[in-house]
Amino acid sequence: MEKYTMGFKFRIYPNKTQRQVINRILGCSRFVYNHFLAIRRDEWKANHNSLTFAIACKLLTDLKKERGNGMAQGSR
Repeated sequence: MEKYTMGFKFRIYPNKTQRQVINRILGCSRFVYNHFLAIRRDEWKANHNSLTFAIACKLLTDLKKERGNGMAQGSR
């Protein structure tokens, strides 16, 4: 039996408002990813321990509170 891999490609044409929302969401995602990557890297260099999911969740909640509603609004 042969295996087939199917895929679909979609092209979107967002208007100006949609582009702004998409860019804001991607910017927030990029910031959060890089922020936690730096924390994980520093923790590993200092203690050779990895950051657990539970600690990352707590830090993310703290980050949201620290940055205010700007980060939360970007993902809506």
